[in-house]
Amino acid sequence: MASMLSCGTCTVHVTSGQTHMVHNGGIREDEVEEGHVLACCTQPIGTIEVEV
Repeated sequence: MASMLSCGTCTVHVTSGQTHMVHNGGIREDEVEEGHVLACCTQPIGTIEVEV
């Protein structure tokens, strides 16, 4: 896992699959609910597809 920053520049939208994200900011809760994650602190659970 890369270093956990709080800048939000690595935000991606997960279009398929499951992930586990542990973050210290950089993303709003409503973005998370819409399927966005921070790539720097997200682990895929199986195969995923993302939109950059």
